Amino acid sequence: MEKTGKVVHNILSCAIGKEAKSELKEFSLQILHRKIQFTANGYFTLDNSFLHSLIGTVATYLVILVQFQMGSSGSQCNCTRNDSQNTE
Repeated sequence: MEKTGKVVHNILSCAIGKEAKSELKEFSLQILHRKIQFTANGYFTLDNSFLHSLIGTVATYLVILVQFQMGSSGSQCNCTRNDSQNTE
């Protein structure tokens, strides 16, 4: 919203009509005093922190799914035996 406020102030400094200037001043005050928030039906706020959490959660689940996929496809045991003690 800061960028919108700056654009409105830049327009106000230009030579425009009296009525448009009045409307822009009122709009500028509304932007200044109202905090606009987007919510998911009031349960939580959709902002940058939510977006970062969502990306992290999805990435974590994808890593886990890939690991399960790799574990189920490689059913052969990749183990080695140490028979060096049985040297008779």
